[in-house]
Amino acid sequence: MSAYYNEHDAKTAAWLRELIRAGVIADGTVDERSIVDVTAGDVAGFVQCHFFAGIGGWSYALRLARLLCLSPANALLGAALTRIKVQFVRGVPGVMTDE
Repeated sequence: MSAYYNEHDAKTAAWLRELIRAGVIADGTVDERSIVDVTAGDVAGFVQCHFFAGIGGWSYALRLARLLCLSPANALLGAALTRIKVQFVRGVPGVMTDE
């Protein structure tokens, strides 16, 4: 599984890469571009997309909640949003959606 992390701060992006190497958060790609430069094509194919990724807290939380291993589970997470919606494939036991 591969995650996309968007974090424009170079030091924080470097920390994300270290957390990925250590296996603390989901394996993935760290993109340091501004969020305004990211297109839908840039994130196509990723299982998790973390915008405003910070130090990977949402990836870590998904791992702790054991949601990382659900396949396919697509998580679109934006820490700057007041309401975060995690969308899962229908039929996964125990997972609620707000459809």
